Amino acid sequence: MFAATAMTAGYVTGLATPESTAVMAFLLGLLILLSAPDQRSSELLGAQAVWMTVAEFLAAAQSGQMLFWRWAVSIAALAVVIVPLKIQHLRSLARSHPYSPLRDLERRAPAASSAVLNGRARAVRSSKAGSGNESGSAPRGAASGR
Repeated sequence: MFAATAMTAGYVTGLATPESTAVMAFLLGLLILLSAPDQRSSELLGAQAVWMTVAEFLAAAQSGQMLFWRWAVSIAALAVVIVPLKIQHLRSLARSHPYSPLRDLERRAPAASSAVLNGRARAVRSSKAGSGNESGSAPRGAASGR
């Protein structure tokens, strides 16, 4: 909590430099991951990235200028946190199935909302396929009515 408060104060007062925000983002990312070990790391660090973006916009609203470099360096610090986690995930998948290609190893089930959307997309495609016109536009060679 102290790291988030210090980072917010640095943004709002304008005292935060790109180097200090990168260090604070890195430490805050590690602290967040340690405090909630059962949550998905990409969700936690994504929420932190959104929070840092909002803080940067609030600082820009107060000072009149956005320091894009400071924001980019702090987001890059989060990438330094998440890349080893993703590598660890891929290594554990590869260890559990040593002779399978990496593309076949991801076992996460799609979210319910994406399954519903995929079902709707398939229904729309099949109804268009039944009409013989995939794109929904006039067939080639047909008069355009101009």
